[in-house]
Amino acid sequence: MISGSGKTVPEDTGTYPKSALVTTDTEIESQSMVDYLCSCGHKRIAFITSGDEGLGRCHLNGYKRSLEKNGLEYDEKLIIRLKPGKRIYTIENGYNCTCELLKSGVDFSCIYAISDTLAVGACRAIIDSGKRVPEDYCVAGADGQDIAEYYHPSITTLKYPRVETALQSVRTLFDLIDRKKVVKRQILSGTLIERESTRKL
Repeated sequence: MISGSGKTVPEDTGTYPKSALVTTDTEIESQSMVDYLCSCGHKRIAFITSGDEGLGRCHLNGYKRSLEKNGLEYDEKLIIRLKPGKRIYTIENGYNCTCELLKSGVDFSCIYAISDTLAVGACRAIIDSGKRVPEDYCVAGADGQDIAEYYHPSITTLKYPRVETALQSVRTLFDLIDRKKVVKRQILSGTLIERESTRKL
């Protein structure tokens, strides 16, 4: 986002009528990941998300839209909401949430977490419980962090176009400085990267 301060934000969910926004559509990206998981045959997809009304809400809306599109029922028992805080997208939180989910007895075949670090924690919890990824449970994340590529098993993720977003934000900023006409809302698409942590059922 480019506001009066000239600050670049790779991803944002707010409304800034007087600003030029360069971002990804979190809701659409989240829907695309769940669409992919549904195409793999998953019908019970657990979802680890943030409990806030911004980013978490957008991710959840995308999750719900995909379920509806694919003819699946929404089940609140499959939703794990992290409490708001400064450090919520951690491996530890992903681990603890998944341990609780496994102990609850809720039926699911896949976990989708809204960050790769949460997904790593989910994988670790599944493995520590004596189960396997992806043979017993599949796991997918989001962000496109390096840890998703180098963890074992490597994690299927949504890679957000952060470099492209930053470059386009700078270009837009210079256009604003030069008083050129700019597109007020520029939406860049992420890339779904399929790796070892997911499979077709």
